[in-house]
Amino acid sequence: MKKIYGIFRGFPGLGRVSSGISILKEFQNMGYDIAAISYLQGLDALQKQSIPLLLNYEIKSSDITSIGINPITHFATKIICKILEEKPDIVIIDGEPLLQSTLCDVYPKEKVVALLNPSDLHNDTLPESTIKFYHKNYLSSSNAIVHGIGIKNKFVKKNDCDIYYIPTLLRQEILEISRINYNSKRIIGVLGGGSVNSSDEFIKSTIEIGKKIIILAKHLNNYNFDIYCNDIFIKNEILKNISLSLNINIVSSYTAPSNIYKDVRIAIVRAGRNVASELLYLGIPSLLVATSGDYRTKEQEKNIDNMILESSHLFKKINLLDNTDILISKVNELLNLPLNKNIFIPGNKHAIEILKKIIGE
Repeated sequence: MKKIYGIFRGFPGLGRVSSGISILKEFQNMGYDIAAISYLQGLDALQKQSIPLLLNYEIKSSDITSIGINPITHFATKIICKILEEKPDIVIIDGEPLLQSTLCDVYPKEKVVALLNPSDLHNDTLPESTIKFYHKNYLSSSNAIVHGIGIKNKFVKKNDCDIYYIPTLLRQEILEISRINYNSKRIIGVLGGGSVNSSDEFIKSTIEIGKKIIILAKHLNNYNFDIYCNDIFIKNEILKNISLSLNINIVSSYTAPSNIYKDVRIAIVRAGRNVASELLYLGIPSLLVATSGDYRTKEQEKNIDNMILESSHLFKKINLLDNTDILISKVNELLNLPLNKNIFIPGNKHAIEILKKIIGE
């Protein structure tokens, strides 16, 4: 039986985990043997999705850096030894540049596939030395799949790495959502990320978005608001020095996508790649905001631009300086729209085809 394993960065949030889980589950359904390793929030996601764990290990703070697993720790050694022992046909790695390049030194790099965000390779806000670092390590494997919003299928070769560009990979649960009641009285806020290994600016902007949604809810009291933040620290900070009206609920634990997007009229979200792509696919009218004061700002602003190019009437850009009157005005614009579903074709099928080709099938 063919083996496909995954190594996914477990923070901040699940952006580096959910796409890999989707791929692994599709291969599992085709009869492949799968397993994965992650940590922090990512480990919780693997367990909730019943993905077999490559190994059980309780990490220490020294095991991880701001860009993933420290490759010279006992944790990294156990992962690499397990790969060498099991000899999987493919190892998919997302968001672990140091571990990836270390693994490629001792395991056939033809069997390692980097799963990348466009900003991993293309981010002109970063210093040239940082860009070269990412290119060197993320392209250490023979194959890479770059997926994101606004990307058309294309192939390029760089640093002896075959790079496949495809639209965003979506979670299987999103693809299974068949109907949304677009005429409901429910508005959601999806803050994403979390406080784990995040910058102070990232955390501060997350809290600020949450507080703005709470204030907005008080002015739109004929709608019910659910805010999803996946982080108890973020929830507690949002609730400081502010009162909740009866029409608002804050959720800090994992929630199935089918419940998050059930009967949604409007979404207010930070425009990370995965959530933004889900909104495109489901055709949910949305207010989009980019993270403030963080390297992800440029990436999220580009996501917003690409979403507006896809559908300028469904998606509106907001920023943290917008007052309540501006937000109410933009919400009202979205409340009177003819709506569509499935305006975005995800890259899942293409990714499976690419990986099967790499395996030799």
